[in-house]
Amino acid sequence: MRRAVFICSLSAAIGWTADLTDRYTAEELAAGKDISEHIYGSHGAGEFDEWRVHLGFAPGIDRIEVKAEVNGRPYPGPARIESDDVINEPAMPPRLGVEWLLGDFDDPRQGWFVTLGLEFTMREYLLVYGIGATTRPLDLYAATASVGMGYAWYWGPTWRWELQGFLNGGMMWTQLEVVDLTSRRPQLAIDNGPQVEAGSRFAAVWHPSYTQAWHVGALVDYRVGYAQTIYHNDVEIVEQGVPETRTMRGEFRFRWHGFGYGIFFGHRF
Repeated sequence: MRRAVFICSLSAAIGWTADLTDRYTAEELAAGKDISEHIYGSHGAGEFDEWRVHLGFAPGIDRIEVKAEVNGRPYPGPARIESDDVINEPAMPPRLGVEWLLGDFDDPRQGWFVTLGLEFTMREYLLVYGIGATTRPLDLYAATASVGMGYAWYWGPTWRWELQGFLNGGMMWTQLEVVDLTSRRPQLAIDNGPQVEAGSRFAAVWHPSYTQAWHVGALVDYRVGYAQTIYHNDVEIVEQGVPETRTMRGEFRFRWHGFGYGIFFGHRF
């Protein structure tokens, strides 16, 4: 009886090893890189680390609030804050990102993971004032760091679905059209301010079942964001022979929400 059990176990081990050699080299097996070491969820529970490079589109700016003051008084009229429309060019701003995923699954087919990432977004917009006038094309750049937490589950040996929430924070560099007090005409200025975003993301991931070293995927996310830029400028004006220093303060508040899309390539380590 013991001999029969031993023979059956030996046969199963030989068959399992032969199956693995179809997927991994002898060196990789010797290093412990095999399915039984629980590399990915559909083949067993365990930890995985992945890097990803994202290329996609972000939501455009929806509204902007402009507040202008000269020497602490509203300028040019009594309205302290004016809400204006925004035209985005292109409608979906391009976004580039790098992300690190860390997951540790207790269940063979699903589990939690966390993410850390960096994003860079480029926008061009035109501000449409309430009187109907339009600014010249203005550039806007944002660099943010993100943190997220999500849940993943497998559908077969090669597909993984992910759902996560995330929070972004960073800086936005904004090109502004402000009034030159010496000439009463608009001029371009560049300033920066904080930006914050929050949202949720759904992703579909495909990786080959043989090596499982790299993967590709697509994502869709929904974001709500806010950014603020405050512009200061001190100008010396001479009126009736008397010099006077005037301080202009412009506050620009950007708000946006909507869907973003992207594709990504990833590699585990």
